[in-house]
Amino acid sequence: MTLNHSFMRKFILIAAYALAAVLLSSCTGSGSRIATRNYSYADSTKYAEVHLSIDLPITKSEVADSIKYRLLDLLQGSLQQYGRSYEDTTYVPYPGDLKDAQGFVKYYGENIFERSNALSKADDDQRVEYIMNSADFSDEERQFALDNVYTWQYDVTLYETEQTDKYIVFSSSDYVYMGGAHGGVTGLGSLTFSKETGKQIESFLLPESLFALQPYMKRGLMEYFADEEAFASESEMMENLFIEGDEIPMPAFNPFPSKEGLVFVYQQYEIASYASGMPSFTLPYDVVRPYLTEEAESIL
Repeated sequence: MTLNHSFMRKFILIAAYALAAVLLSSCTGSGSRIATRNYSYADSTKYAEVHLSIDLPITKSEVADSIKYRLLDLLQGSLQQYGRSYEDTTYVPYPGDLKDAQGFVKYYGENIFERSNALSKADDDQRVEYIMNSADFSDEERQFALDNVYTWQYDVTLYETEQTDKYIVFSSSDYVYMGGAHGGVTGLGSLTFSKETGKQIESFLLPESLFALQPYMKRGLMEYFADEEAFASESEMMENLFIEGDEIPMPAFNPFPSKEGLVFVYQQYEIASYASGMPSFTLPYDVVRPYLTEEAESIL
């Protein structure tokens, strides 16, 4: 059981870093580059595995500092929620100086590990006790329960995915497994910042774009599902998506810019089944340009 989820976790991390490498190789910006550094934490027992890998700007400038502290603020809000497992509580915010990024990562890593390890062990003890004392299980099943543990896993990643002379993009992706059939991918999605102002681009498309871009969004999804030969037609795809009506919604997370256009990524279960992964597609700039917001226009 642990092997399968460890493999999935490693696969997601490898795919994420591969995507980062591809996007970085396509950068053509000639402006001053914002350098980043990776900060990490890892610990594990047979009950829990926790890994944090965080890229943050280290260039000394007002813009780089603005981006760094915005990322830390967003991360802190997200990481605090991992204290809610089985309890209506959150972790106390990092008490140190945010200039100490490694201290920040270590603080949340240790807290998440301590709690997940304790809760996973408690879950496993109850599971084993029930199986060992129940007449509904064979000796083989009891031995299997003793030999296998549902190892809880938290993989929190924030990595730079693209940088030009106008903008820098970070991707936040977390893999969380707390027992059961499979884990889930969460996180903050893609976070795009202007290198001129240091501000996060929080809106890329005007409201009217949803209706105007429908044909392109449907075509993009059909192309995503084409490799699986999942649907014979667009109408069949629409009937099987987890949506109401005949309109594809915008993703929960903002699209992000790439060399080819705006990249749209839907989360697990957002519009399709778990087996469908995270549906994604890219809309070229000549398609989306009439519907870009002013803040998006300023970096593209």
